[in-house]
Amino acid sequence: MKWVEENIAGFEVGISSAPPSSKGFVPLKWRWVTERTFGIFNLFRRLDKDYEKTTESQESWILWQNCQMILNRITK
Repeated sequence: MKWVEENIAGFEVGISSAPPSSKGFVPLKWRWVTERTFGIFNLFRRLDKDYEKTTESQESWILWQNCQMILNRITK
């Protein structure tokens, strides 16, 4: 989390949890956004495992995957 805070401007990193007064399952809005994002990344074989040796390489593959997703949405 320290790397994200130092290298990505405008983002605040934190750990979320359910309110103490809640009972049972309580969906947390931003947590679901994050889990959905990583779930989409896992649809692409190259991003499914940690094959890359550098964060720059991994970031490039994530950007490439996002471009593919956008192009797929445009062409449908």
